[in-house]
Amino acid sequence: MKALRLTAVLLVLASAGWSQTTRQAMHLNLAQLRKLADKGDTAAQCEIGRRHLIGKGMKQSEAEAAVWFGKAAAGGSGDALYELFLMSRDGVGMTKDAAKAEKLLNEAIEQDSSKARIELASRTIQNSADVAASDAAVAELTTLARSGDAFAQLSLGKAIANGASKSAGTDAIQWLLKATTADDERIALQSARVIRDGEGSLRADTARAITLIRRLAEKEVRAAHVDLVKLSPDSYRGVCKEQSIERVIRDDRLIGAPVQLQGMLVSAEKGRWTIGSEKQGIVRVKPELETSIDVTPGRFVRVWGWVDEPGVVQALLAEVPDPKVEVSFRLTEPRIMKGTWKEKFVVNGELRNTGRQHVNSVQVLVRVFQPDSGKEDTETLTITDLPAGQRRVFTAAFTIESVKAADNQTGVVQAEVTTGPIEW
Repeated sequence: MKALRLTAVLLVLASAGWSQTTRQAMHLNLAQLRKLADKGDTAAQCEIGRRHLIGKGMKQSEAEAAVWFGKAAAGGSGDALYELFLMSRDGVGMTKDAAKAEKLLNEAIEQDSSKARIELASRTIQNSADVAASDAAVAELTTLARSGDAFAQLSLGKAIANGASKSAGTDAIQWLLKATTADDERIALQSARVIRDGEGSLRADTARAITLIRRLAEKEVRAAHVDLVKLSPDSYRGVCKEQSIERVIRDDRLIGAPVQLQGMLVSAEKGRWTIGSEKQGIVRVKPELETSIDVTPGRFVRVWGWVDEPGVVQALLAEVPDPKVEVSFRLTEPRIMKGTWKEKFVVNGELRNTGRQHVNSVQVLVRVFQPDSGKEDTETLTITDLPAGQRRVFTAAFTIESVKAADNQTGVVQAEVTTGPIEW
């Protein structure tokens, strides 16, 4: 294995760390990138690989990412070689292989990859007993960080937090905050995570991290979705925009977007739900969460997550709203009830299903009473099959004798209606 060495004088890298072509590629749409990639443009090929890796605007695929990085590397891209180094080192999309990873890193350095040289400088700062070499590495990172290289800003921030000898008079947090605005969302997220967790002398700052990671989740960075849910579920719900089932099925522009989706649960197997109807269409939901909620088919559910591909949502949060009913009523003074020829107190009411769940049955307790005497009468009604948004009327009648005391015929009579257990 070829040894990595830091030369006495580090090579001066490109002023911005990445080529202008690479920066431009990050802002092109997929059609434009593919057109350039087909012509052998390595920056476009590398960007397509990066988007496959993080799932930006397309289905996430580590295997596809490796293919595109391989094409760019074959064309002489040092940045692509560095991406393959990371994948091989971490076992992402390929077998974990430390020897192969080091070989790829050496090749990336030979192709003058700024990321690879920053990696080498960071290793020197962390591991070298040679103070002069460490100081030279810090100076190089400082030069690159000042020129706007986000990876250098992240690396320098971490080095300062861990006691690097040269800090250019700048706090670690300042460099890390600069890195959170990187065009490469992975660098931005790594920086936000350092702020979240703290490192060396840098204290953890959860509140600031939530703001930074939420911003990345809004930019459709999938890993940021997972981080934000763990930090602040309410904040993540605020990121997700409500979308219809029909649009999630048909609009491929939503791939990677944070969404809130709601509908009737058609089926619920471990690791796979389906939501929708024959009229709306069916969306497959892959719940990436540990949940104790009742996911009985036929119930209304609400999920928050991102669109993995048209018609498929990766859910990070889910809830089954409780059923809700409201009751209104009116008490009528004694009148003759048809067919009985007796005067009765009559309570006319209406029960409305104001929730999103279908109510199978609900008990309604009607009570008519005389406060002065304490005499009362009650009747329990059962209302069945009440769909969401629908209403049912009910009537209960009570004889005067059952409500009024014999010695208090002119006393005030009142009514009260409450709902009991709901089956749904």
